[in-house]
Amino acid sequence: MAFVNYSLHRLTFYQELHAHLTGSIRRQALHKIWFNRRVHDAMYTLEDPLIAMPEGAAVDMESFFPLFNSYVYKLCNTVDTVKFCTNSVLEEFANDGVIYFELRTTPRDDKKTGMTKEDYVEAILDSIREFEGGKIGQKTGMKTKLILSIDRRDTDATATHVLDLAILYKSRGVVGLDLAGDPLVGDINSFRPIFAKAKEMGFGITLHFAEAELTSSDEELNILLAFHPDRLSHVVYTSDVIKRLIQRLKYTLEMVISGNIQTRVDPRIRVHRDHHFKYWYPEKTNPIAICTDDVGIFNSKLSNEYYLLFKHFGLLKPELFELASGICDSIFSTKSQKENLKQQFEAFREKEEIEPGKVL
Repeated sequence: MAFVNYSLHRLTFYQELHAHLTGSIRRQALHKIWFNRRVHDAMYTLEDPLIAMPEGAAVDMESFFPLFNSYVYKLCNTVDTVKFCTNSVLEEFANDGVIYFELRTTPRDDKKTGMTKEDYVEAILDSIREFEGGKIGQKTGMKTKLILSIDRRDTDATATHVLDLAILYKSRGVVGLDLAGDPLVGDINSFRPIFAKAKEMGFGITLHFAEAELTSSDEELNILLAFHPDRLSHVVYTSDVIKRLIQRLKYTLEMVISGNIQTRVDPRIRVHRDHHFKYWYPEKTNPIAICTDDVGIFNSKLSNEYYLLFKHFGLLKPELFELASGICDSIFSTKSQKENLKQQFEAFREKEEIEPGKVL
């Protein structure tokens, strides 16, 4: 095994702004829920997730994601299991050095168990509160906020309900609204009034953007930009016209290195060095948030995503530090939280004697 000099790239802490709850649940956590179900119900027929989805299995959009999601929806369908999974995700990110975490999820219900969407959101918020007051939360100091996602397949009524939930739980830590889901379905135009109201209510807006070639025409992307987002995720397929607009408006870009490669979202991205990070980073026009997206699927922690920038793009600690600390103003939290993060990063800079980074 090759020697890796961790002093060249390892940071003490990070900020995670794009992580889906369901996609961040490890197979081992799902296995524990499955095992408990089998203990109490010998006739439970769902296959062990460790067998159905072994570590190292190929990840593809057409087969793996539906399988993974089906396990999450079948196993995490009660308040207790949602809380268990949320806690496992929080623990993993905290132990990886994340000090500020924006977790996102689409509110779900389950008619069989009686869990409502309100129950689901409350379970997550309760888990966050309990975690922050617990041993690991106190030790790491990780602060977590919640973003609620609207699925592109949602009806207007369903999407409006998501906003209503965000408003209802704003005081408990819901800070933003996301547009997610299969980029090939849904009429995004109908969601404009909902996101406009969310903006008026003070929520941050983040959008899955230019993720699939078929839905990345300038016309469609301009519709999304009319939502007045604060952050854009993926930004894989952008014309020069859209790219210049994004640069001029200085949106924060949520970039997913491992996920884009493993899902082969763009045939041009065959190896890490091909990732479109290499086009955006040297320009220095937009803050870039390095994110995991679905760590339970892609098996790459946030610290590893930064390591990949070191390994494949040659970024050393000063450049990585500038990336990690440069998104403090991009979070969907309070001014005091932003200032607190800046102070923590500045203290780290002084301790490590980090000089300003260079352009790639």
